[in-house]
Amino acid sequence: MPFFSSAAILPASSSALNFGAHFGQQKPIVWPLKLAVPPSAVMGSPPIGQLALTGLAAVEAAAGAAATAPVALDAPDTDFAGAAAGSLLQACEPASRAAVTISMILVIARSSGTRLKTRMRSGPSRLAPGAPEHTDFGTHWAVKCAVVTSTSPDLDASIDGLCDQLAAELAGRPVDLLMAFFTPHHTDDAGTLRERLLSRLKPRVLLGGPAESVIGGADEIEGRVGLALWGAHWPGSELVPFELTVQERDDEVDLLGWPDDAPEGAGFLVLADPFTTPGDALLDGFAKRWPGAPVVGGMASGHHGSGQAVFLTNDGLHDSGCVGVAIGGSVRLDPVVSQGCRPIGKHYVITKAQQNVILALGGKPALAQLRGVFGEVETRDQQLMQTALHVGRVIDERKSAFERGDLLVRNVLGIDTKNEAIAINDFVRPGQTIQFMVRDAAAAGEDLSTLLGAEASRGPVLGAMLFSCNGRGKRFFGMPNHDIDGLHKGIGDVPTAGFFANGEIGPVGGHPFLHGFTASIALFRERKPTG
Repeated sequence: MPFFSSAAILPASSSALNFGAHFGQQKPIVWPLKLAVPPSAVMGSPPIGQLALTGLAAVEAAAGAAATAPVALDAPDTDFAGAAAGSLLQACEPASRAAVTISMILVIARSSGTRLKTRMRSGPSRLAPGAPEHTDFGTHWAVKCAVVTSTSPDLDASIDGLCDQLAAELAGRPVDLLMAFFTPHHTDDAGTLRERLLSRLKPRVLLGGPAESVIGGADEIEGRVGLALWGAHWPGSELVPFELTVQERDDEVDLLGWPDDAPEGAGFLVLADPFTTPGDALLDGFAKRWPGAPVVGGMASGHHGSGQAVFLTNDGLHDSGCVGVAIGGSVRLDPVVSQGCRPIGKHYVITKAQQNVILALGGKPALAQLRGVFGEVETRDQQLMQTALHVGRVIDERKSAFERGDLLVRNVLGIDTKNEAIAINDFVRPGQTIQFMVRDAAAAGEDLSTLLGAEASRGPVLGAMLFSCNGRGKRFFGMPNHDIDGLHKGIGDVPTAGFFANGEIGPVGGHPFLHGFTASIALFRERKPTG
């Protein structure tokens, strides 16, 4: 096969195309606490605005938690009640907080003569021995997510205030999941950051990592010092953290440390080092162990070699491999993967291929079919085909109709004019379906808007994680905060954090893939009880 180079789709009299890699109602108020409350302690409904904490007792004698007399708190507003309840929790012995079933019964009157009873439980990723199973997530969910950011270069001077701000946003509720993203300016202080986060916020699960630029709240903090903290209080959630380490054996690279106790129906958040994590092993590992499970995350950025990344977990600091958390129980992770492209032309079936080279489409030379598409599209798309042409490959061929979310976008690497073939950066085979695509700022914005618009009808979102390619942002869209603005416009102003990644992880057609120029998003929703 001859060397691939730029070649013309247009007639000889027209300009040559430049093909290349292109990445770049009102409801009862409920405050679940880490309090074990016996059902017999249920009291009559107190007046509106009064929060009755009916007891504090340990499920496990070994927990060493002494029974506490009932406490009643006047609650003039939700924030005060949440903060006061959180103070009660912090007064408990640490062993008790970790071991007891985290449950409570709150009785709140919405109006005179109305008595509502809601039982909620929150707690660690696994119930303590002998603790009752949680079978009702409740209709009115006292869930809370929050995000805070800082652009201060002095981490030691700013981190305590930032932690206090996040705790206040969560109204004193326990932190189940804490995500921390920081720019290289803070890498040397990563140990201090981890210690302060654990001591002040005491998260069940801590995950964090480095990034060229971070995202938090309403801002994409590009080219500046940045730190974003995102915390979630998720009653009834099951969280299983893991760390995948790299093992080289017989010229093969594998990953060890896969969780063997991931919750049923779990979704996965992952942060990985691009210099030490074998992408195929990572993605295949998820696909084989949890077929169809949503995997969302990003490759760390802002560093330039092995051993330079610093990931934060409850267990320590890590400079290679992958860290993550399996999320289940009362929380569902829904992925949105915006690959930033717009389809052009029709679908074609590959009828002849060799490795990553498409030789024939629909029984005709691939280049001839591409030229046919070029002649049918508008002038703007013709221009894009010369600089930003891509191929979308259908992942699930069993579907009778294909939409943009069914296509895995890959780059066109070059054209072989002699054999009228097209090379892409992925292996292909006969029988697969593809469609040509183009990418620019308008197409990327339209793709993100379309995908998020479809999510609006699926129910309220509690919070979100956004992993955007480091080739997007201001340099691509010509404006700041494009992706975070688009996310909030599509699903509402939910607490969101993330970073600009060196490769984005997200599913297409139910399979996890590594992408470029993509916005990979994890939306968190309440998981409805089944049965």
